[in-house]
Amino acid sequence: METKEFNTEIYDGLHYVLVDEKGDAIHAIIEENNFPYMTNKMEQGKVYDISLLHTRNHQKSNYKVIDHEAQVFFNQMTKFTAVQDTFPLIPLHSFRLLEFDQLGAELKKQKEGPLNQQIVLSDVYGCVKSIVPEHRIPVKNNEKLESICEITMENLRREDLNITLWGDTAREFNVEAVRSLTVPVLAVFTSLRVTLFKERITPSSTNHTCFIIDPEVAQRDLYRNEFSRPGDKVKIIANSFKQLTQAELKDQQRKTVADLNALDPDLYAKETVYSIASICRFPTHSGWWYKGCPSCHKQLKQKEDSNELTCTKHAIQTALPCYRVYMTIKDKDNYATVIVMGKEGEQLFGSTCEDLLNKRTYPTEHTLPKEIKQTIGQTYQFHIKVNPNSELVVKNIVPDPEASLPLTEKEPTSDTPDQLLSEIKRGIHASKRALFTSEPHKTSKRQSERGTTTSSSGKGKLPQKDKYV
Repeated sequence: METKEFNTEIYDGLHYVLVDEKGDAIHAIIEENNFPYMTNKMEQGKVYDISLLHTRNHQKSNYKVIDHEAQVFFNQMTKFTAVQDTFPLIPLHSFRLLEFDQLGAELKKQKEGPLNQQIVLSDVYGCVKSIVPEHRIPVKNNEKLESICEITMENLRREDLNITLWGDTAREFNVEAVRSLTVPVLAVFTSLRVTLFKERITPSSTNHTCFIIDPEVAQRDLYRNEFSRPGDKVKIIANSFKQLTQAELKDQQRKTVADLNALDPDLYAKETVYSIASICRFPTHSGWWYKGCPSCHKQLKQKEDSNELTCTKHAIQTALPCYRVYMTIKDKDNYATVIVMGKEGEQLFGSTCEDLLNKRTYPTEHTLPKEIKQTIGQTYQFHIKVNPNSELVVKNIVPDPEASLPLTEKEPTSDTPDQLLSEIKRGIHASKRALFTSEPHKTSKRQSERGTTTSSSGKGKLPQKDKYV
């Protein structure tokens, strides 16, 4: 993988993870000054004898890709000799897999450890259940918006974990290729930082993060048996929100929460206003969902003397659960109740209404799922329209830049490989490249050799498994 030094425009070379026949791994680097003379030295799926290399103690940074005290460096004198047969077989990958419930302890260790400690980046394995495709959010203390892509995975206990991809990793994540895969989509996300975002443990990508499809791990068969139902197909949660620039926001009609309560539906019938407010509670007097028409999402009505449900436009239909969530928001002066429906609900709560109902981890229809409750306390820019009944309906939700975490809290603040801002491309731009690739050459700064393997005697093997960075 090609990376940059932190907070600079300077590339720092091509990075590999090498694995020997025992499964031990080490981080190897072709430094930037040597890279132009060393392209196509190794190919995925082959084993190599590697000689004339040198090692150094791990470079000073807050983060390590591999838990090893040394790093291997290649230069123009390094020899790579392909080997046809090896015994014992060299593992295709080496992971530092953490269970979902181990991530909290990992975060605590990071916070309580010495200031100069080097944190080993984490890998997680699970079934990919949903994806919010790349969209942009404002970063506090910075004028630009940054791209993120949000992935939800589940483990064998059906516990979920949200993973956030940033920057180029988010932009280059091939959602359509993942959508086309058969059930289940089992994968490893590698080289993640464990962070706490909005009171929830959320692993975040680094410049070394890779997405490896169906790797050979010990628990693979258990996952295949558990996630073999049609409902386990990956769901793409459309990001229907228009991300506004700061200049565009200045042109909007900004209202306080008190102003929202006084909006005249006759005057504002065709107008959209926006208000910055925090979510404080969810009234459940009318529930949080309804039975909608799959075609138009209008509420279905039950026929007299029958259990059949009908739509005024589409006749008899099978009900589709749809969000209708009453939400109380507040600013420093007042409270107002708004309604969140449809795609806005999916984006805010990170799941479809149907999926939340299928989980059924709550006792009654009026009990809110945790995915809804966990948004309490979060602050957004709500874009709102008032309907003829004077109800305030949310039409768009944008994270408030003043409430967003500073970049220094989201990303490392020392010389790590992570760099989300000020990124430039060189060579071939591959943001739409295929999910499965075995290209051995360096096509973009995020094309990775994550699964590279090598033996302790210098033999190395590059994998042919599906991967995507």
